[in-house]
Amino acid sequence: MAMKMNAIPNLDIGEVWKKASKRIRNMSEEESLSIFVNAGILTPKGNVRKPFREVIVPIKLVPR
Repeated sequence: MAMKMNAIPNLDIGEVWKKASKRIRNMSEEESLSIFVNAGILTPKGNVRKPFREVIVPIKLVPR
């Protein structure tokens, strides 16, 4: 039996990221670390987990 998926029409991933990153920047370091640890993206020490190492760029390398 196929699973029914609800599509989100006209989803602009750029706008989603803009809103999410703004919220994350306004959190304390502990809160934002907790979110990424719970999502399985970072370790409790703040290191990037192996599956995400190819897509996550350290903030110090991002041009401003």
